[in-house]
Amino acid sequence: MKQTDVLIIGAGIVGCSAAYLLTRDGRKVTVVDKSYPCNEASGVNAGGMELLQQPPKSLPLHILAADLWDEFQNKDGIDLGYHRTGGLYCALLESDLGMLDAQAELFARHGLPIERLNQAQIKEKIPYISDKVIAANFSPMSGYSNPLKAGVSLLMRARELGCEFY
Repeated sequence: MKQTDVLIIGAGIVGCSAAYLLTRDGRKVTVVDKSYPCNEASGVNAGGMELLQQPPKSLPLHILAADLWDEFQNKDGIDLGYHRTGGLYCALLESDLGMLDAQAELFARHGLPIERLNQAQIKEKIPYISDKVIAANFSPMSGYSNPLKAGVSLLMRARELGCEFY
């Protein structure tokens, strides 16, 4: 019988990320999945890492996740197809501007950069955006990854470090 410190059931993005982090930290890890890594929802989503749309209570976890993705890609050298490009949260009505203010206050409490853009500044960033957008918040923390690449790349690095996959 094989011995392992940690058994991970499921090779979606969470399982692959956990396998990499635990293996990197010296644990003997085994991952099992009924199919291929990231063969279901983790591999067929849009790959967005959007902080502007997160609920206030979970925002700290999303910040940690964005920092982890940045670490995987830029410090550990794992090609996840991750790019921190920034993101917009747009308002179409004057009555929505209070929502942008609340979002800016939330980001400030967490020490996150955010910038309020007027219509002209938005058009500079995205020339073909609808003329109905009157203002937006911009966060340079937002980005995206390639879901077809991310989990598999993490699991491959974990396997290089000794993780087993079945």
